[in-house]
Amino acid sequence: MPPHPSPRLVYCGMFGLLSRAPLAALLEAGHDVRAVIVPAGSGDPPVRALVPPPDWVARPTSFAAIVRRTIVDLAWERAIPVLAVGNLGDAAREAVAAHAPDLLVVSCFPHRFPARLLDLPPHGILNLHPALLPRGRGPDPLFWAFRAPEPERAGAGGVTVHLMDRGIDSGPIVAQDRVALIDGMTAGELELSVAALGAALLVRSVGEIAAGITGPVPQDESLATAYPLPTEDDFTVAPDRPARWVFNCLRGIGGRGVPVTLAVGARRWPVRAALAYASEADLPAPFLEEGATLRVRCAPGVLTVTV
Repeated sequence: MPPHPSPRLVYCGMFGLLSRAPLAALLEAGHDVRAVIVPAGSGDPPVRALVPPPDWVARPTSFAAIVRRTIVDLAWERAIPVLAVGNLGDAAREAVAAHAPDLLVVSCFPHRFPARLLDLPPHGILNLHPALLPRGRGPDPLFWAFRAPEPERAGAGGVTVHLMDRGIDSGPIVAQDRVALIDGMTAGELELSVAALGAALLVRSVGEIAAGITGPVPQDESLATAYPLPTEDDFTVAPDRPARWVFNCLRGIGGRGVPVTLAVGARRWPVRAALAYASEADLPAPFLEEGATLRVRCAPGVLTVTV
């Protein structure tokens, strides 16, 4: 159990690792989670209670079933109410208020919180954001960490716990730490690192709020950067930067279900895998094809991929 009585929490998230790992950590630490909120599907009512189906198994035994567990499964295992909300209007506010939360905790929730909900819990709303705020504001910072220019890339990986305000990812910072973006890291590997670190920071932050020892720090707006959701064009990469950058970008933005394209002049190749880079190498031509292997001249260096 936490060293101080836990505040009453309502947790808001989605169905991936960045929501599951923090909730699992809060529950493991003994915090008092009164309800879990997830986004509703299209056409659902404003608020709907989710209950386990007849074939649901509380303690999955297969590895595949364990991997598929979501925050809904974690809540059902502990008889915590789960609500699916279509938006955060009056119906959602009333549903949240019914659990009398002292604090809302959010990780990867898609809806913006209106003022009437921001003002509901006495301790506010804690948000876990997978970037080093004020840099990397927006809905998909993990993608843009890999697309950051080389000088910024070293500082692009990290996680922040902050109090929500009426802006977007702009509230005062409660805790923050860095995640190293190593050569060849994939999006999945970065997500694992961020989820583990974020879970630990969130547990610590809730504990500090319970103890009354938090000291949130306002964000420096002069350092703020913000990025939108990536478009298909953002998955096209040109070799007009150093080979190391192109290699790491291709490794990081792949695996999302969107084709990644390497563009050299008028030529386009769908990239299957980024294999290697050589920072000091050169080619006698912009690219060389050897079967499915493509070598590309970068600025500077040489990139090797399979296409």
